[in-house]
Amino acid sequence: MSNILRLELILFSIIFLVFVIKTVNKKKLWLQHSLVWIIISCSLILISVFPGIVTWLSDVVKIDTPSNLVYLLGIIALLIISFSHSIVISNQANKIKTLVQMVSIENYIQQKVKEKI
Repeated sequence: MSNILRLELILFSIIFLVFVIKTVNKKKLWLQHSLVWIIISCSLILISVFPGIVTWLSDVVKIDTPSNLVYLLGIIALLIISFSHSIVISNQANKIKTLVQMVSIENYIQQKVKEKI
C-alpha cells in the first residue's frame, strides 16, 4: 500500500469518525446504531496504519489477495448492518400497528360515549 493511499485512508477514516460523533451529538443518530460505524472507522484507521494486518489475516484464512479479504469483510459488515436495521424496522412496524389499534379503540369508545349523550 502506497504512503499516499495510507494517508488518504487515515484522513478519510478520521473525517468519517468525526462526522459520526457529531451526528450522535446532534441527536440525529442513536449511539447504539453509531457503534458499528465507529468500529468500522477505527478498523480502517488500524488497517491503514498497520497494513500488514490485512496481509497476515488473508494468509491465515487462505484468501489469495488482501483486497479480496477487505471486500469480504465489507460485505459481511453491510449484511450485519442490513439485518440489524431489518430487526429495528420490524419492531417499529409492530409498535405502530399496536398504536393504531389502541387509537382506533379509543376513538370507537369516545364515539359510543357521544352517541349515548
